[in-house]
Amino acid sequence: MSDIIRLQDRERFLKQQSERRQAVLLIDGSDSMTDSKKKLATEGAFEFSCGAVKKNYLVGAIGFSTDAQLICKPTTDLERLRKACACYPVSGMTFIGAGLVAARKLNLKSGDVVVVVTDGQCGKPSETLSIAASLKTEGIEILAIGTDDADQSFLQRLASRPDLGLKVGLGQFKSAITNASRLLPDRKSASDRDSVTRPKK
Repeated sequence: MSDIIRLQDRERFLKQQSERRQAVLLIDGSDSMTDSKKKLATEGAFEFSCGAVKKNYLVGAIGFSTDAQLICKPTTDLERLRKACACYPVSGMTFIGAGLVAARKLNLKSGDVVVVVTDGQCGKPSETLSIAASLKTEGIEILAIGTDDADQSFLQRLASRPDLGLKVGLGQFKSAITNASRLLPDRKSASDRDSVTRPKK
């Protein structure tokens, strides 16, 4: 009987995992991301992760600049996400397209979400918009949050809808990233409710 219960538990776990969508953070790691801006971005990214995991998403993180680097595979492990978001490298230009390409390699599916976090104007904007358009035709939602030198018009074109492309003052940078999790549909099943807790600080 115990073997049957374990098998049922495993099947239930696999089913829950297959039902999860992915939310992937693309965090600007260009030279212009000073320590203060990086701190705001990483704190906002972690708070976003907490909200997304509670809604039954796997959350991954990619740092981008001239190139892109996967800094955390999609997971529900908030402590792992916290550490990953705090240690991504900062150097190079602002090529959002590199981050989008890296996100695509995570086998994104319709209903998955990409959240772009940046402080500057995008290099290779036409190429980036082309990559984004391809993702959007596959049913992937794109949110874009920028500050400082970011181009709001570009962010609105990059995002799935103009209202999902937002430029804010530096003082609102962290909260804008955090609040992006409120835009995610709640995919949490009743059996999972209240099962996710934050790591201890």
